[in-house]
Amino acid sequence: MENSDSDLSGLSQGCRMSRLRAASMGSILTFVLLVSPGAGCSRSATQKSPSSSRSDSSLRSSARNQRQNSKEPFIRVMLIERAAELALAVAGPYKVRQKGRILAQGPNLRKIRVTTVEGQPQRLQIGQLACPPGPIEIVPRTPGTLRLYFNQPKRAAFSRLYGGFARISCRPSKPSAAANSGGIDLINVIKLEEYLPSVLQAELYAEWHIEAYRAQAVAARTYALYEMRTFGEKRDYDVRATEASQVYRGIGDQGYSEKALRAVRNTRGIVCTWASPLGERIFSTYYSSACGGMTQNAANCFKSPSIPPLAGGVKCSYCNIGGRVYRWEPVRLSKDELTQLFVQRFPQHAGLGTIRTIEVVRSTADGRPLSLRLRSDSGPSITVDSYSFRLAMGGHRILSNHCKIVDLGSSFEFREGRGFGHAVGLCQWGTEGQARLGKKASEILSYYYPGSRLKRAY
Repeated sequence: MENSDSDLSGLSQGCRMSRLRAASMGSILTFVLLVSPGAGCSRSATQKSPSSSRSDSSLRSSARNQRQNSKEPFIRVMLIERAAELALAVAGPYKVRQKGRILAQGPNLRKIRVTTVEGQPQRLQIGQLACPPGPIEIVPRTPGTLRLYFNQPKRAAFSRLYGGFARISCRPSKPSAAANSGGIDLINVIKLEEYLPSVLQAELYAEWHIEAYRAQAVAARTYALYEMRTFGEKRDYDVRATEASQVYRGIGDQGYSEKALRAVRNTRGIVCTWASPLGERIFSTYYSSACGGMTQNAANCFKSPSIPPLAGGVKCSYCNIGGRVYRWEPVRLSKDELTQLFVQRFPQHAGLGTIRTIEVVRSTADGRPLSLRLRSDSGPSITVDSYSFRLAMGGHRILSNHCKIVDLGSSFEFREGRGFGHAVGLCQWGTEGQARLGKKASEILSYYYPGSRLKRAY
């Protein structure tokens, strides 16, 4: 997933920044197929497959058989970082605890401010309660009664409901770091299967096919588990709630859709694995909105060793149903604006003069630029990867790095754009396209992650 990128417009680009290091699956049980073999290719998106009821029944049965030995993990989702203050409420009984000690409790918690104690930036204050140093947890008794309030620049204030509980901590300021290095972090701790329906609703359109939802559920679960097992011990959270990981927006006042709940329930505990030299392993199941015709190697974007399921080169004509995200209109940027955006993303080049030329240094076999050479008014040329360059220009403005860059004198134009996102792994629009043709989730996942297998992790 891409840090500070916005490859979402109803769809999330999803699964961008994490590195590809093998993580042990621990004890896993073999799972046969996510669903039964597909029906005919003439079935429309709104028609139900004749075998779908049997598939759902089989999956539900498998899930029920596993519940006795289930060890579903909790996932820690970073919701708010480096805030000066927070506002939250609990619509029902709650406890405020710290290391097992109850600091406060009550029948409900009206909207209240969370700040740091004046003069003591390492201590949290919840309303009038000054807490001892260290993280604190606000734990609702009733699931789904925790409400967080958000007040973001250039956006109307809003609130969201969340399951699980809130873990709040102070981030220490570093004298040598930027002024905003400190602040308050809020992490939502929630069971993984309760987290996933929100991800599906944020990542997919409501009208999309149930098989696309099932495929996305497995990909999102695998990605989350990979992050937890690979990086979770090195930080106090597992994933972010944004496209930097995968989008998570809580429960929402309307609750979860039946389609999202059903897809998660049908695939409970199922993940993608590959046969690594060290044995069966889960992997970082990257996905993006639309590959534009062909997926690319994860190593092109994420500076990581390639593994077979993420080696790219998967041809995809199915995402052509994506319209403007399959082939996007030309985008023009003045050279002054382009330089400004680049320097904002890469402040180490603050002394760079106006960028005058952009040269493609390296490309994929299908013409996707991989590295660019930038020449400015002063200093030596700079070589950057096209993935990072695109993020600097804005993920919603330049939808992918698969395009041609044309010099128009005072500006650059990005033409013949293909796809939306990084095009690594599963293609979301392609997944929907295949589902409309009768493909099952298991077939879709094996198509976009070649050589992968479906296993039950818990």
